[in-house]
Amino acid sequence: MLGETVNIRCKKIPYFQIITLMEETPYYSNDGGIKKFEKLSESNLKKYIVLSDDPVDAFFHTPSKTLVYITKLSELPENKKIKNREEYKSYYKDKKLSLSSLFSNSFKDGVILNDYEKFIRKVAHFIKSLGS
Repeated sequence: MLGETVNIRCKKIPYFQIITLMEETPYYSNDGGIKKFEKLSESNLKKYIVLSDDPVDAFFHTPSKTLVYITKLSELPENKKIKNREEYKSYYKDKKLSLSSLFSNSFKDGVILNDYEKFIRKVAHFIKSLGS
């Protein structure tokens, strides 16, 4: 989404992102079977970690503020016995999500992790500062 961010910010329009990721995600084969489950790693988040340290005023590819939400299921399936997309959807349909505690020290000021209220306060402050 860096290109879209540049296009919007070049027109002097504030731009904010919300990215939601699961701590663990299934990968499916073409027939809907689950090939594997992959756990989110710091390597997967590297571009967002780097982006979190970029000065917003210096780079148009950097969103004005980003919220990264990393969620996990409060109840994981026993030994991952879920075998396909339909079983996965059925299992998780009524389960509660909670916030992951992974990567809590990885992000700098440009990215807010798992704190929607803080994100909204920062966005509101940013927008109010434009009117001054």
